[in-house]
Amino acid sequence: MKRRSGGFTLLELIVVTAVCAVLVAAASPAVFTVLTGTENNSNRVTALTQVQNVGAQMSRDAMQATAVDVSKDTGFPVTLSWGDMWYEEGKSGPGSWVSVDHYVTYALVGNELRRQERMLTSVFSETGEQQGPTIEIDSDSLVSQYLTAATASKNGGVLSVSATARFPLSGGRYVAEETRNYEITPRVE
Repeated sequence: MKRRSGGFTLLELIVVTAVCAVLVAAASPAVFTVLTGTENNSNRVTALTQVQNVGAQMSRDAMQATAVDVSKDTGFPVTLSWGDMWYEEGKSGPGSWVSVDHYVTYALVGNELRRQERMLTSVFSETGEQQGPTIEIDSDSLVSQYLTAATASKNGGVLSVSATARFPLSGGRYVAEETRNYEITPRVE
């Protein structure tokens, strides 16, 4: 009798291949669901983050504002302003008063909401005389993108803001859209 070599028979290879094919066929819908669910969730989180950025940034500034100006049509641009003043002790002599005036404008530029701020800082002596020139600092930052709609209005001293973001803006298999409404009460002086 002849001894067999250490390899597999053709029948054994066919059986193993068939079992692997059945396992792949059973697992592929689950893998597809996980991959598409991840893309859909990622798009939804992106859209949600954009509208939450609108609420967080505008709430922070509006709660400090003593003056709020809202445009007539969509409400944008929205202009907020407030001032801060504090006393700083002098190290070797009299102290001084520091005054900072903030002027913040939220403007829609295409599908983006931008925040422009101008800060005017002045220093005054204890007798009220200005010490040195007023320092002006201007900044411009992106608050949110992918916006398809945004409105603002002021009613009875309350600033109402609504924002809708869509991601991706065009195309894509899984488009996510999120809308949030914010009611903000500015600081009263």
